[in-house]
Amino acid sequence: MKKILLFITFLFCLNIFGQKNVTLYFRNGDSLKVISHINSGNSKIRYREKQKAKRITINYRKVLKAVQHYSGFNRTYVFKKKEGYEVPVILEQVYSGEVDLFKMDFTRNSNFGNGMTMSSNETEYYVSKKNSNIVTTFNASGLFIENGFRKKSTEFFKDCPEVVNKINDKIWKMKDIPEIVRYYDTECN
Repeated sequence: MKKILLFITFLFCLNIFGQKNVTLYFRNGDSLKVISHINSGNSKIRYREKQKAKRITINYRKVLKAVQHYSGFNRTYVFKKKEGYEVPVILEQVYSGEVDLFKMDFTRNSNFGNGMTMSSNETEYYVSKKNSNIVTTFNASGLFIENGFRKKSTEFFKDCPEVVNKINDKIWKMKDIPEIVRYYDTECN
């Protein structure tokens, strides 16, 4: 059974990586379809132009955005600077409007001693005002401190009293960041 699953996984990976599944959009206006897998949080993109070609590494200075194509949908990735950092990282763009919403999915591993570990999938959301290269996070790498979230988010959305009131009244919490951004974009402008 294990061998069958390994073989199926191998065929699936060949199918995905055998196709040009990413379009890179460069800062000079050019674009290029390549074979790659985009990982949020990295500062570089590695790709191949053909299946057996040499792997090329490119950074944020040349790439404006990357679109990863799946069957039925696309994911857009852009380079943004996290507040307090110098080097931009790749973030998935979830929503675009007056406030843009980005996310980075990652796995958090915790060791409890005696060889016990636990993994959990986390999502870190980032927001920026339209056309800003600097993004702000409200949930700081999975440290779910609601007071910190309220303080940062009320400052970020201070020009919309409705949003600030809902956050301060604890109607909206950190898990509601996508809903908050969409509400701000449609109701506060």
